[in-house]
Amino acid sequence: MALPSRDTPVSLTTVLSKLDGTPLAMREAAPLPRPTSADDDVWPRIAEVIAAEIKAVKAQDDRNRARRGQPPSKLLGAGVEVATHVHNGQIVLAAYRDRSGNAPLAVSVSRLLDHKPVIVENDVNALAIMATHQPEYQGLNMVIAAVFDEGVGGGLIMDGRVRRGTRGMAMEIGHLLVEPHLNDDSSLHRKDGDEPNGEPSETEGQLKNFFDECSCGQQGHVDVLATPSRIRGQLGTNDLAAAATAPSTDHDGQPTAEYQAFARGGVALGRGLAATITLVNPEELVLKLPPVLIESVPERAASAYLAAVRHEITTVFSTGATDAELIVEPFKDVAVTGARAAAICMIDAFIAHARGLDTCNSPAQRQTDARSVERTAALA
Repeated sequence: MALPSRDTPVSLTTVLSKLDGTPLAMREAAPLPRPTSADDDVWPRIAEVIAAEIKAVKAQDDRNRARRGQPPSKLLGAGVEVATHVHNGQIVLAAYRDRSGNAPLAVSVSRLLDHKPVIVENDVNALAIMATHQPEYQGLNMVIAAVFDEGVGGGLIMDGRVRRGTRGMAMEIGHLLVEPHLNDDSSLHRKDGDEPNGEPSETEGQLKNFFDECSCGQQGHVDVLATPSRIRGQLGTNDLAAAATAPSTDHDGQPTAEYQAFARGGVALGRGLAATITLVNPEELVLKLPPVLIESVPERAASAYLAAVRHEITTVFSTGATDAELIVEPFKDVAVTGARAAAICMIDAFIAHARGLDTCNSPAQRQTDARSVERTAALA
């Protein structure tokens, strides 16, 4: 599901896949209901849309199979990835939004799918699980970092298994503090050109710049500086591609505003990754970036981003940077990649269950009620 706004997702992409993760059919970007007030629990309605979309994409595939003279496929389960905190199949409602408790999304969707197993996973943790099944990654200790338009997420693999933390909040790279001075009176630290056209920071609903608060209400976080949306806001443009291809220097040989914005974003991300390397000492660091941020031509402004990331990583404590092989990959077709990762999470849960690596009544994120326990026992 697409990156949440005010803790709830805004759109849904559904992929039907084989057991090996090969996509069979897809429905793109179905809109999701939005809360009408701060007290509106929208998650039951989101569960209804998810279940309806899963049924719709399966029905579409069954019609195609019937035309080929094949029997309908069998739905074994569903994986759901969402760009927010997840713990045991439940959406963790963020405390900084004055919400408490969890939304039992896995249970809600499972009930609507005749109690089929449902796995709900954080988006980057889902990417990390998918990485454990991809032969191009060899490390047992890996970090997956993904830069989305409005946030940066991380997934941690240790000893070959994804580590989520106590309540699913591990590896929040986007909320690492990398520019502490922004938490002071930032107006004292701003220089000419720090704000687009010399105007105050953007208001709600518009592009935010480097000086606007993070979604958690703080300043100076990786999310505030390293994301495409913040770079666009800092430059006062909606066309990041044009800004990326702008010259690195002006006629006087000085860095352009575009170059400086990309450099500052790259420094922020690099500092966050350097701190992560220092803490967990991974074998591989897989960095998934929007293609526009992967620029190797020095004369173009966007080249500053990845160069700054690499520079910050090389300054990491001890031998951490030497140990961590940096693998940079273009992060495109985000919704489709996320849906495929969610499907693989479902497959991974079956494998974990078969190997006895789960707790059975709550394998991975698989929350279930008494009826589905009875159903599982009957199948066993």
